[in-house]
Amino acid sequence: AQQFHLEVSGLPGITLETDPADPILDAGAVGSIAARVQVDPEAVRAGGHEVIFSAERLDNADLSVSREARFILPSR
Repeated sequence: AQQFHLEVSGLPGITLETDPADPILDAGAVGSIAARVQVDPEAVRAGGHEVIFSAERLDNADLSVSREARFILPSR
């Protein structure tokens, strides 16, 4: 089994909550993880923003991957 730490970056104060916090997957497995991304709407203007999701294996930091995504903050 392999344990991963997941993060998001790219906006001030952006946070990522996952369940479980640091998921464990068997080698070669594909899994689903519930995730919630939040940002303070007072700190970021409305509209689309590029963010980066990262996954790092806890027992080997050299095994990591990052992907860009779009975060949409609605108008108030």
